[in-house]
Amino acid sequence: MWFLSLPLLVLLFGIHATLASGVCPSDQHSLLVQLHNSLEFDQSKSTKLVRWNFSADCCEWTGVTCDGGGPGHVIGLNLSNESISGGIDKSVAISRKKKLVTLDLSMLYRPGVPSLKLEKPNFATLLQNLTQLGELRLDGVNACANGNEWCQALSTSLPNLEVLSLSNCFLSGPIDPSLAKLQSLSEIRLGDSLQNASLKTLVLSYTNFSGILPDSIGTLGSLSRTELVDCKFNGSLPISMANLNELVYLDFSYSTFSGPIPSLGRSKKLMYIDFSHNQLSGEIPSTHWEGLLNLAHVDLGCNSLDGSIPSFLFAIPSLQNIHLSFNQFTGRVPNIPGVFFFGYPGFE
Repeated sequence: MWFLSLPLLVLLFGIHATLASGVCPSDQHSLLVQLHNSLEFDQSKSTKLVRWNFSADCCEWTGVTCDGGGPGHVIGLNLSNESISGGIDKSVAISRKKKLVTLDLSMLYRPGVPSLKLEKPNFATLLQNLTQLGELRLDGVNACANGNEWCQALSTSLPNLEVLSLSNCFLSGPIDPSLAKLQSLSEIRLGDSLQNASLKTLVLSYTNFSGILPDSIGTLGSLSRTELVDCKFNGSLPISMANLNELVYLDFSYSTFSGPIPSLGRSKKLMYIDFSHNQLSGEIPSTHWEGLLNLAHVDLGCNSLDGSIPSFLFAIPSLQNIHLSFNQFTGRVPNIPGVFFFGYPGFE
């Protein structure tokens, strides 16, 4: 699942506390009552909406967070896992909550179980007035939006967004460049939202995305170019990357990935690989790179890789540049005419 936190998209906590710091203004109280009465949800599974006491201060309602100044402005709405299946189209309450900083409508996705679908309002309309929003979680909500729509909706309406979680939202690619406008975005989770056979390019370089790169990257069967340069991703590289058969260009340099390099043997079209300046470790089995006859550039420098120097790389006929320095490789380097080699520092 997509975590371009992307702490790749980190994003593991929700807002469950309720801060009662003053009386909820009557207009906000009315909007929340309207929202409650409009939503279609399973009362037998509800733990928040069923507890809302309309005669009480709405800042005390479960899932509602208020700020601490003067009248308690509602700044957080957490209706996660409330089994909401509809009714948002009958209320304008959410879109009028212009002070909202956090919005969580996420739900556990179960195939065959009805989920909330954003049609009226659609994804863009729901967000258009929430300019203060810093955290958005819509996991399991059917957003039904393509790359241009959802990326532009986020970048246009939510300039302060820091945390984004849209797993299992039925989004499609390609990811629009407008997403890069979200300069505050530091955590992103797209989970299984981008299971799109047509997605060919994934570029999230020079962003604050962090977290674990999700296994669902392996479902992007048409991906030919992916760049995650100078991000804050960490953890192991997904084994599912072995399924990226159409990959031509791969650059994950200057991040904090750790663990072994996964098998890339099925990516027969690969021409460019750069895993430099990470924390990768372990040996590089020749079986993981078999058949990569189109490789021209390989940079594995500045990691903690060990074992014998991967001499099989030097046998690739198309190879032009290879960088293996600042690792713990052992052995001799073949002298191959025409290959520009960086590799002595860090060798044993």
